[in-house]
Amino acid sequence: MKKMNLTGAVSLVNSTANMALTLVPTENGLRTRLSAQLWEELGTPATVEVLQMDQALIILPARENAKLLKVGKGRYLYDTATAKAIAKLAGIDLESNESKSVQVGSYEINTLEDKTSK
Repeated sequence: MKKMNLTGAVSLVNSTANMALTLVPTENGLRTRLSAQLWEELGTPATVEVLQMDQALIILPARENAKLLKVGKGRYLYDTATAKAIAKLAGIDLESNESKSVQVGSYEINTLEDKTSK
């Protein structure tokens, strides 16, 4: 399996521990807002990459040739598909929360000693 450098990456899991993300419904879809602490842990990047897994998401500073998401003013990610994936992971029914913002997720910094994943 190809190794991936995850230096500076954070993984997000469904938890109410530190509310790493806020899902914000808008007229044009969903936005995801990174908490200030999470954004700082990532190194305050202008763009990030989001990797989806079965039970978690990994957010890392953008790498070359990756699908990048711009971090807009207020630490927002303007990508409805990512917000929907986060809602699914968190078990949130977006239909019943159409007009409310929802805080979700906790995160951990995940870097192996050799700065690679298994």
